Amino acid sequence: MKIKRLPPDVAMRIAAGEVVERPVSVVKELMENSLDAGATRISVWVVQGGRVSLVVEDDGRGIDEEDLALAVESHATSKIASLDDLESIGTLGYRGEALSSVAAVSRLDIRSRTGDSSSGGRIKSEGGVISSQGELNCKAGTRVQVDDLFFNLPARRKFLKSPVAEMRRITKLIQEYSVAYPEVSFLLYGDTKLVYSTPGSLDRGAVLERLWGDEPKVRSSQGERGNYRVSLWWQEAPRTSRISLMAFVNGRRIDEPTIKAAIASGETNSSGNWAVWIETPPDEVDVNVHPAKTEVLFRHGGDLFSSVKDCAMSLQGDRRPSNPPSLPLYSPESPKTESPKIDFPRPKTKRPEYKDDRGSLFTRVEAPVVKSEPRVSQETPPSVSSKPEDTVFLGQLSSGYLLFDRSGELVIMDHHGAHERINFDRIKKSMERDRAVQSLAIPVPLPPSLQSDCEEHLDKLGELGFDFQRSDGVLQLSGVPDFRGCGSISPLTLLRSSMVGLEGGRISREAVWLRWATIACKASVKLTWRISPQEAMALWRDMNEDGAVAACPHGRPVIITLSDREIASRFERS
Repeated sequence: MKIKRLPPDVAMRIAAGEVVERPVSVVKELMENSLDAGATRISVWVVQGGRVSLVVEDDGRGIDEEDLALAVESHATSKIASLDDLESIGTLGYRGEALSSVAAVSRLDIRSRTGDSSSGGRIKSEGGVISSQGELNCKAGTRVQVDDLFFNLPARRKFLKSPVAEMRRITKLIQEYSVAYPEVSFLLYGDTKLVYSTPGSLDRGAVLERLWGDEPKVRSSQGERGNYRVSLWWQEAPRTSRISLMAFVNGRRIDEPTIKAAIASGETNSSGNWAVWIETPPDEVDVNVHPAKTEVLFRHGGDLFSSVKDCAMSLQGDRRPSNPPSLPLYSPESPKTESPKIDFPRPKTKRPEYKDDRGSLFTRVEAPVVKSEPRVSQETPPSVSSKPEDTVFLGQLSSGYLLFDRSGELVIMDHHGAHERINFDRIKKSMERDRAVQSLAIPVPLPPSLQSDCEEHLDKLGELGFDFQRSDGVLQLSGVPDFRGCGSISPLTLLRSSMVGLEGGRISREAVWLRWATIACKASVKLTWRISPQEAMALWRDMNEDGAVAACPHGRPVIITLSDREIASRFERS
């Protein structure tokens, strides 16, 4: 086959497909144009997830009427003029491809007026061909309306997700840009309803707290290495390995694996929400490597990695476990006096106490970190088969494990895993019987980021026992699953843990219950904390209750037994 030049309309649509992948791509390009134009207020209207229509309006500098036709041409821009400008790009856009690409795959309507003009202009195009142009009396700034996206590319249009899924992508994008530009007011409307807004008068940390919520606390850190100044914000999400990251370099949203690798390279669990803000001279970064401008190259990537890693580790530093002092063994024959007090490291905040139905007293503590995704073991581990009265508590090792004498056998127990097993079994029995819901006295408004995540899974969350209501367009949590130990978990923490388990629909209900049991285990002691004889025996009784198995829900053993014969053989007495 001979080589031929592609017709201009075919070449234009191919090029447009690299820039405009889905509705969120259009919103991103138009918003970046607004930010480059100095806008202080950006409003976005979306109909049916952008499949039918979307509008981006700003109060920026505007476009002269005579330049409107040039604005929709390929490689026409006001942001660079020469090859040298590519070496130091200080704007978000620069290629002159955004508006021409959008115009090529949609029906486009642009209205704009500069601040020093008495009137503005309007231009309309269809499939990249201008259909009308003229003067228009409009307000200062620019309004771009995109209708029937991909009407002339049916193959691309049929691969779009549902309106809810496309809207979720757009919402996430605008939320991230509202963090990067807290001085700009963003408003997002979905099918005429206000979905998200920021006032444009907050600092970056305050916008993050509004977006993520203030539970757990959002922490921040700053650092500098070489030519890279880095600011990090982190909201911890215990008991999961998921890292949710938004990263910006010089105000540009990027997907850079180096940053995520630096965050995850620490010694402790780095799961949770992260926001990374990087400032560097423009010539330190090459942004001209990806059609969507989401990938960049750093001149000194090692300095960037080290700077991000140092900041991340400084945020996590107060979570690193310290080595506990040695613990004396408890002897059942010793006088019944108060056990000697050991000076253990404790969190600075006061932890409330609770009593279970058997009167056993425990102290709420942080659950241990698990870096792998929760998995319910499908194997049937051995059960604890002995009467509590046949068992004597001996004491606790300095490593934290409990020692029992069970009719001459030596039993070593991981009491944290044991309590996690007890929690899981109780939750499973409770939830298998019926859908028990505990109504909240005061409904809890969901943070915007959590609300957008929940919208797609309301039915599944309802099956688990969550109830919701809407007030002024804001989704509120009005009820949570009712199970034993639920009172020790905040409603939002319970909801977040369930959302991680439901994403993509890959995990079973048992895995969600396991997450509940895991965070409920915050009410149990840590492995290395001192346990009283009464607490130890209460755990032993609970492990024997209803034939409880001797393994945690993940399948790890909870007890290890050394028989009297095995002990004797170790001493060469058999």
